[in-house]
Amino acid sequence: MLSRLSNFNSIVLCLLIGSINLACQKDETSVPASVSIYETLPELEHIHFVPKKTFGVVMTVFNRPNFLKQTLESLKDSDLSDAIVVIVDDKSSALETLALLRDFDLGGVPLFKITHRRNSGVLTGILHGFKLLENSVDYILNIDSDVLVKKDWLLKLRQAHAAIKDPHIIFSGFNSEKNHPILSCSEHWCEKKSLGGINFFMSQSFYKSHFVKCFEDLNRFDPRVWRDWDWTLMRTVQLIDRVKFYVTKPSVVQHIGNVGLNSNERSYDVA
Repeated sequence: MLSRLSNFNSIVLCLLIGSINLACQKDETSVPASVSIYETLPELEHIHFVPKKTFGVVMTVFNRPNFLKQTLESLKDSDLSDAIVVIVDDKSSALETLALLRDFDLGGVPLFKITHRRNSGVLTGILHGFKLLENSVDYILNIDSDVLVKKDWLLKLRQAHAAIKDPHIIFSGFNSEKNHPILSCSEHWCEKKSLGGINFFMSQSFYKSHFVKCFEDLNRFDPRVWRDWDWTLMRTVQLIDRVKFYVTKPSVVQHIGNVGLNSNERSYDVA
């Protein structure tokens, strides 16, 4: 059921297509304030009211409420004035996590919450979020649910990205020297030998022309059993498309976990 869209600025939009359930709220900014989606990938193609913004941020979540609480607070304190945020919950079982996601709100910032019907892995979550945003933003990026971001992190990522005159690049706001060696540096960025999956930042045009095929091909396998899916993905795009990897200098994203979804609260990577 789709209400007549005669005045999109003032309506409350509630949509039911197949098994998608969208719970919408009226908002002063002409887009729903918060939209919850229970999805499968083909069904996301029916969502047509995603607003146009510069940045699309996708965060994947699976339990770990103590990390998630810090990440949500950090995200809310950052400048998201020209962003859309998509949170993909990979069927979390922790009640505190579910409550945090249910209550999280960004005011006038467009916020989409996607809930997987089954645990599908980080890669699938990122792919679903990117799919929702693929025609609505200029830059697309992901973050893990165990990070802190600086207030101007999106601006710094875009500025550093624009300084590299090469379309075949993937940026990150997190510079982990422990696992990803530096090849060269300038004042505002460093070229890296590899990147982890904590934060990818790229232009929408590059994502569509190069990155998405590697993403989808890799996702045909079962990413739930892959500890190093991000290393595999980065190595694949590097070999096929000669992609170069860069990070902001200094970091604008801080990892507060240890190793992805296997993080424990006693160990911190240092940006």
